[in-house]
Amino acid sequence: FDFGPDFLLPYLGSKEAPTLAANIRSEKGASEFLPQQKLSQIYEFKSGIKIGVIGLTTIFTPDTTNAFKDKKFPEYKFLNYTDIVIA
Repeated sequence: FDFGPDFLLPYLGSKEAPTLAANIRSEKGASEFLPQQKLSQIYEFKSGIKIGVIGLTTIFTPDTTNAFKDKKFPEYKFLNYTDIVIA
């Protein structure tokens, strides 16, 4: 987020792994600017062990990132972690 959408979008679009972002929403619902966005991911290992990972972004990002202050991103909400983890 710090370098704005001109940096973020190509970077995320070039990744093969999903972008885990459970607590970022736009006015339209999901964060359409995040390619391959998923709320969470379950990884299963050969041993049969499964590990769940939830992607959370600090709710202070809009307050600490110049790209938001400069309005380089549309309006996005960073939801409370507790509500997301419980859901």
